[in-house]
Amino acid sequence: MYVTLGLELIARELQRLRSRQPPATDEDWERRARVCADALEGTERVRTIVRDLNTFSRVDEERAAPVELEKVIESSITWR
Repeated sequence: MYVTLGLELIARELQRLRSRQPPATDEDWERRARVCADALEGTERVRTIVRDLNTFSRVDEERAAPVELEKVIESSITWR
């Protein structure tokens, strides 16, 4: 939502510039620059959250390794 609101504001501002009503002031440009910077910061936060969620949800990969069959068989027999 953070990024969406910023982008919607930018879109409205660009539409207003296109119709040239009223002319942009330095303050208008500074506000637009802040909105863009906020939207970029928001996208970076989202990227970090998604990366962290992907890392957290990853299942450990199976690894092939030598196995001592005698111990596996013994544990299977004694398990009954």
